[in-house]
Amino acid sequence: MRAALYLRVSTQPQAEKWSMLAQERALIEHCQRQGWDYKVFSDPGISGETLDQRPGIQQLLKEVAAGGYGMVLSVELERFSRSQSLFDWLTLKQVFREAGVKFGTPGQLYDPADVEDDFLSDLFGSLSKREKAKLLVRTRRGKLEAARQGRYLTAIAPFGYVLRDGQLITCEEEAKIVRYIFTLAKEGRGVREIARMLTREGIPTVRQMRGDRRAGTRWAKSSVFRILSNPLYSGEGHWNRRRREGSKHVWRPESEWVAVKVPAIVPSDMWKFMQRRLRENAAFAQRNQKRVYLLKGVLHCAECGGRVYGVPFHGVRYYRCANRPACKSHSVRAAEVESLVWGEVVRAVRQPQLVAEEARRQREDQFSALDELRFKLDSVRNTLRSLPQERERALDAYQHGWTDQVETQRRIEEVRQRQATLEDQARSLEARLFSLLATDDESATVETLLSRFGRRLAGLNDEEKALVVRGLVKAVTIRANGDVEIEGFVRQSGVALVPDGVATGTPNSQTPTETRGGDDPQENVHTMRTLWPPDAAISRARRACAWPFTSMKSTSYCGATS
Repeated sequence: MRAALYLRVSTQPQAEKWSMLAQERALIEHCQRQGWDYKVFSDPGISGETLDQRPGIQQLLKEVAAGGYGMVLSVELERFSRSQSLFDWLTLKQVFREAGVKFGTPGQLYDPADVEDDFLSDLFGSLSKREKAKLLVRTRRGKLEAARQGRYLTAIAPFGYVLRDGQLITCEEEAKIVRYIFTLAKEGRGVREIARMLTREGIPTVRQMRGDRRAGTRWAKSSVFRILSNPLYSGEGHWNRRRREGSKHVWRPESEWVAVKVPAIVPSDMWKFMQRRLRENAAFAQRNQKRVYLLKGVLHCAECGGRVYGVPFHGVRYYRCANRPACKSHSVRAAEVESLVWGEVVRAVRQPQLVAEEARRQREDQFSALDELRFKLDSVRNTLRSLPQERERALDAYQHGWTDQVETQRRIEEVRQRQATLEDQARSLEARLFSLLATDDESATVETLLSRFGRRLAGLNDEEKALVVRGLVKAVTIRANGDVEIEGFVRQSGVALVPDGVATGTPNSQTPTETRGGDDPQENVHTMRTLWPPDAAISRARRACAWPFTSMKSTSYCGATS
């Protein structure tokens, strides 16, 4: 008689300690007492949820189906399968039945061809499934309760913290590095540049700070990105955010999240601003392009509202709508629209005091709106937290016989609909709040850009120019008639733009042309720019005074249209 012995534990630490050895020893000793030959199949550190993800059981089934075995043994039936579905269990029994082998434990064997044994094995399979479900519920309940009590549930503390008695405590030596990374990022430096600066300055890496003697001295951009994107540094983490559905994880409603407070290393507003910056960096990334496109990520199509991307054609750089050919907008030469926008940016940077003053004024305007949004958001969140109690009251009323099934279902459905509506409201309020917070932080970023680049505009390379454009320009839109709209961070007052002020330009003009009045700021200033050769339209604007972001037919600032 030859037996196939199957071993499995769910986690790698169990496999490395004693469970696998204990299973193997028990099964081999049983075979030796019976005088059976045997072969061992194992899946160390692999969950019993599915068959297809366990190479050991797959090989066992293949060899059993080929013949040569009389039985299949494991220390417990749960080792074969603990799937929530009985499909895996039935698959195993079908293979054993067709091969004519028995299966079970050293204390109990089952013949799948026998009706009674088949029933008993199904019963034990169902009990195993039930035990698995109870185990998951108990484990999840325990973790959630521990999280509600403020315990951090992982074994390794994030960089910047140490773990003591289940609580995260700030490690000031590491926290200084975290704050320095956020400071560099807020100054406008990218992840790659920050990693290079940290390496150049000899700042110890994460692994070096944790005592790893084999760790390298070079900072990786992935390490910098993980630090900048980790919400714990803002003072709050969350558990129970996702649930598993099959092989996928889906997000739970925010009302079911469990917040875990930890010591904050950076202000919450700074962390939120950095998440927006990281998303923008992904949109603005040049993706190793040989040519730099100054307006990448800020240029929009007026026809369809889609993004406009850079593309070379016969050595000439163009911008074209990403939705072509469905969108009928034309391509535009990159050099010409970039020259126009950069000219407006230069005029803004050369008046840093006025720009900074306007930025600070806009920041002050945010305070009342922020307070109102926070109050509304807190009210919605409090209502969401009370909904589970309403659902429980509806179920209690049904269990006591106070309401019938139809009424109970109606009340539960009302609660569900209210929850969906409130969650939508919360997401909308959070988006508006985040937008205001980001605008608040942008004012400081504008001042940083002005102090960093304002005195050396002529020496900036293309990447630095793009950084300045991203700081001062929110969006650029090209109209079909050649007009350009620039939505800038700084709002202009006292601008009188001529409606419908469009004239026919010189077909082959390649550079912007300007005609200015006298130096008196009250004199009108006329600006003509050629954008769409060869049949280019020229936008003409009349200005009360010279000021950045006014050389276009229609200019919008922070959502307002001049």
